[in-house]
Formats: sequence, C-alpha cells, structure tokens
Amino acid sequence: MFRLAKAWPWIFGGAALVLHLFRLTAEPYLSGWDGYFYLVQLKALHEEGAMHSPDASPIYPLLQASYAIFGDYELSFQVVSALLAGAFSSLTYLLTRQLTRSTGAALLAALWTLASPSLIFFTANFPKNLLGIDLLLLFSWLHLRRSRWQWLAGIGAGWAHRLTLGLVALWSALRWINWRVWVIGGLGVVTLLSLGLMQGGLHWSDFERFDGAVTFLGDIPHRAFIALMEVDAIWKMELVIGGGLTVLGGVLWGQKKGIWSENRRFWGAWMGILAFLFLPIWRMEAMGMGYRFFLAGLLLVPVVIAGAVDSMGGMARRLAVIGLGIFVWAVQGQFSLTPYQPDYTQFALISDQVEETLADQAPELIIGHKTMAEMVTFRTGIDVLPWQPEYEVDDAKLWRISVGLLRSDFRLYLSPTDQKRIFQLTPTYFLLPESLWQQFRDAATEADDDEMLERILDDLNPHKVRPGYLLRK
Repeated sequence: MFRLAKAWPWIFGGAALVLHLFRLTAEPYLSGWDGYFYLVQLKALHEEGAMHSPDASPIYPLLQASYAIFGDYELSFQVVSALLAGAFSSLTYLLTRQLTRSTGAALLAALWTLASPSLIFFTANFPKNLLGIDLLLLFSWLHLRRSRWQWLAGIGAGWAHRLTLGLVALWSALRWINWRVWVIGGLGVVTLLSLGLMQGGLHWSDFERFDGAVTFLGDIPHRAFIALMEVDAIWKMELVIGGGLTVLGGVLWGQKKGIWSENRRFWGAWMGILAFLFLPIWRMEAMGMGYRFFLAGLLLVPVVIAGAVDSMGGMARRLAVIGLGIFVWAVQGQFSLTPYQPDYTQFALISDQVEETLADQAPELIIGHKTMAEMVTFRTGIDVLPWQPEYEVDDAKLWRISVGLLRSDFRLYLSPTDQKRIFQLTPTYFLLPESLWQQFRDAATEADDDEMLERILDDLNPHKVRPGYLLRK
C-alpha cells in the first residue's frame, strides 16, 4: 500500500533536482564562480590521467561518473550539482522528521529548501561544500537512528570538505559533554586530521586561511551579507525571516518547550554549530572565510526554522506551508543568479582571442584574475594563474591579462615599440608580456602616480604570490 509519508523524501529530492537542473542548464555557461576550476580538474583527469591541482575530494569521482554518462563537461558538472541539491532537500526532510517526530515540521523544512535563494546560490557555487553538508545531514540523521553507519557518514563529511570536517568535530564535541567522550573525540579529531594530512585533503598551511579572517569590529552577519552582496528583495526576505525564526528557535530551545524538550543535546549541538558559523567576528568579504561560514549556516537553519514554526501550533504550520508554497513559486519565477555571477560571455570571448593571439608563442603561463583564469585554462589548455607564480618562469613564456586600464594609460609610460606588444582583448582587458607589465608598474611607481597604481594593484590584477594553503606539498 502506498504511503505518502515514505514518499516525501523522494518527492522533495526529485523536485529539487529538476528545479536546480533546469536553472543551471538554462544558461550557455556555468553559473558559479568556481565552476570552471572543477572542469579544469575533470578535463585534466580525463585527458591526462591526473588532476591539474591535486585534490582528494570525493566530488571528483562523482564528476567522473557523470562525465562517463553524459560526455559533456559542463552538463556533467550541472547534473552533479543538481543531484547534490536534491539530496540536500531529501536529507533535510529526513533529519527534521526524525528529530521532531512531526511530518508537518519536516514538510516545512523541505519546502524551505525549495524556496531558498541561498541554496540556489550555494549549489551553483560550492558543490564540494554542498557534498560535505549533505554528508553532515546524513551523519546527523543516522545518529538519531542510532545507526552504526553514522561515523562512516561523518568521516565522509570530513573527507568531502575541510569546513564540514570542522563541523563534524564541533558537533561531536558539543553533543557529548563527557570527559571520556571528549578524550575519544579528541583522538578521533587527531586521527581525522592526520588522515587528511596524509591523503592530501588537508595541509598544515591550510591554517593560514584564518589569517585576517577575524575582526573585532564585526556586524550582524545577515546585515553584513546583505550589504556585501546587494541582495534582491526575494533573497533579503529569506534572510530576514530565516534569521528571526532561527533566533526564535534558540529561545524555544532554551525554554525546553514542546519538541525542544526532546533530543536536548542534539539541539544544543546544532545550535552551537549555527552560533559558530554566524559569529559576528568573522570578516564578511567576498569568497572569504566569514562569507563561506555564513552561507553554510544558512543551509543548516531550515531544521531550526521548521521546529520554531511547528512549536506555534497547527494553524501557524498550515499558514507557513501555504506561504512557503507561494514563495517557492516566486523564487523559481523571479529570483535570478545573473547579478551574482561572472560575465562568462565576455570571458569566453577573451579565451578565444588569447588562443588566437598566442597561437605561435607557446606560452608557459598567463597571470589573470580568478574565474576568468579557470575558464581560459579550460577552453584553451593554457595554464592561467590568479597569482604571481612562486616558481621561475621564462620571461618569454610568461604573459598577463590586465584589467581596468586603457590603451591611453599604457601610452603614458611605455614606448611606441613596447606598445606594439600589447594586445587589446576588450575595451579594458589587455594581453601583454609580464615583463612589460612589471616595467609599466615600475614606471608608474617612480612617477608617484597613485591613481594609476590603485588600478594596477587592484585585486583583479594579481600581484601577490600564491599562499601556502593553496599549494600542494
């Protein structure tokens, strides 16, 4: 006999898969900032048998399996991303249902995932993180079911991404406030860290990521994120309502009322994770640590939100289901990723021009800003690095793609002969030898041209050496 209760995880998972896949494949290029990095890795695995940058994450076997089926790099990435979003919705339903014993609360949590611009953005940008969060949800669900497989899921979460490795360790420490378990858990964390270091998934230099990540002039993270991203009305509504309901959930947990009176330690550990991710001390910068922590936290709040609404009674729950149903329609019809993604159409044009211009040059390396760099590498096969190289490169084979400068700027400090070695790609993107770029920079420095130096030293013109945590040692 068909039981709808058992079908809900499949219904929500399937709906999320279809909605995300439709959105991701609607554009001619990928939607996220890091997408082409994964494709560079996948293409290198397929054509050369080794990654472009060694990485032990389990996301790559998934991408390889998808490519074996579809034979298209972009589509393979989009399918895996959509599958991970579908798994997230299903696991959110299962975890909430197991935790609250309320089908209504589980429906609310799953509906929230379908209506979440945050999940849409996260799916397009951070599939490796999403895999880790999926496994964190699986770990939590199996824990509540007292399954012996829970720690396998926990290890998988740690293997998938460093962030979820830390969250599993933090959750475990908060869940079991017992000195014996703290000792065992500490040994477990040491073991996981050791395995990560040995397998190449974690490096001592990874701890350099915390440099500059903390500020003592912090802001409410939701407000800081809204200001940073200039989010639209629909996304802002999710952030404001979700933030308020999360605080309400924390208050209800503290009062030990209703569903919050059960699984106290689990709820406490979950609240502890959210408190850590939403700490105002994390500096909110694009693609920075605080930014990533905040986005990960947004994916973990549906469970708390559903519990908060469910505690208000049946009428509130029914109204919330209706409201979320309308919001799902609004999000799918009105929310767009376009304002929050790179101009890949322009980067594709730049890629084609770079390949044509350097056809007879045999360049070893091009320096160019992130996201454009990965797309040019993927499309041309030429290595493009968004940092100053930390190793020696022959001057004749080292090039740069500059941005934010005009042809007239180069005329100020370079001779007519040198200017002939500069190739215009777009009105503000130029391709030139790195030695010539350094000559131009030195001339502007000697002339104390602060306005010019500000553009030369912009983050879109890489001028720092690649940090240790990005190197594989």
